[in-house]
Amino acid sequence: MKEKMFLAALFAILLVLSAVAVQAQNTPIFNVILTKQNPFPAEPGKKVNIEVEVQNTGLGDANNIVVEISPSDPFRLLPGTEKTKTYTKISASSSVKVSYDLSIDENAFSNQYELEFRIYYANNPASYLAKKVMVNVQGQPDFIVESTWTSPVEIEPGGIVKVYAKVKNVGTGSGKQVQASLNSTSGLLIPVLSRGSVYMGDIAAGSDGIAEFELSVDTTSEHKTYPSILTLSYKDDSGVSGQKSFSLGIPVTGVISLEIVKTEANFERNVLQIEIANKGTADANSLEAKLVINGKTLGVDYVSQLKSTKKTTLEFPLVMEGQGQLILDYTSPGLKHTELTKDITVKFENPNGGNPLGTLAVIIIAAVVVYLLWRRFFRKKKKKSG
Repeated sequence: MKEKMFLAALFAILLVLSAVAVQAQNTPIFNVILTKQNPFPAEPGKKVNIEVEVQNTGLGDANNIVVEISPSDPFRLLPGTEKTKTYTKISASSSVKVSYDLSIDENAFSNQYELEFRIYYANNPASYLAKKVMVNVQGQPDFIVESTWTSPVEIEPGGIVKVYAKVKNVGTGSGKQVQASLNSTSGLLIPVLSRGSVYMGDIAAGSDGIAEFELSVDTTSEHKTYPSILTLSYKDDSGVSGQKSFSLGIPVTGVISLEIVKTEANFERNVLQIEIANKGTADANSLEAKLVINGKTLGVDYVSQLKSTKKTTLEFPLVMEGQGQLILDYTSPGLKHTELTKDITVKFENPNGGNPLGTLAVIIIAAVVVYLLWRRFFRKKKKKSG
């Protein structure tokens, strides 16, 4: 009796499992694949049309099936494009195709982005099957020059200068194999060896890099800003070459170097003359000279401009010998204000030897002595005659 009951139960279980297996074989199985993308790759800030194929790979038919697109960043469904599509029947081992028009955020970077689709029965939208396809989005690199600077700051004719340019990729795609070159249109700023061209490598979207150039400044360069062209050559994510150029100005200012050449007295005009020279490469403007001897300011002289490699003579009231300073106050061509103090010794030399002021004093004393002797002699002679 027990054996019969066991066999009956086992038979019932087998019938249930067989029914389940048959039902499983007749259940629809869904898959979604991307069949078209136009354009490929898609571009940030533009539109893209995609076509997907919804496949029923099972052995059972699917009735009243809804296919719903569920876009997320960077995709947006364009107005007029239906979000859901309902199919009365998708037969076993068959498929349907559906297309959508989407827009892409303008700030999207180059990447493969997931686009989700949901498949469910029309009477049960809460129970859905999620499937995803990958959409290729490729941005384009776009560069700006954020800042430039030089070392040294004051660029002197005949010298060497390093020019730095900070370049930023403000585009949505990577710049591959970026090469930067700097060329002066004047011909007076010449790259040192190969330092006029710099390999910067890859610069991703939102990143930056610094290009360093080294230039020789021609000795004939004047005080002015010399136009130059910075050119960037690169490839985008798909290997297509691109190029962008920027106009830069490189200011050659030079330096001011003031030196005292000589100091001498002009006894005829009763003035002290100090000759100074500008041995630099830039002009000194609005030059004010103040002479301080033994702690006292003796005079001020002015020169509107002392050009590079030129001399000028300053004049002050004639003074006795002493130690002091010549204080020079001027502005550079870039309107930079500078005060320079030079130590100075006032000492007069007679061409025939000796100090001219001392000689003058001796002469005066001798004259007084001669006068006194003459006066004494004259009085004695007057007494005798009387």
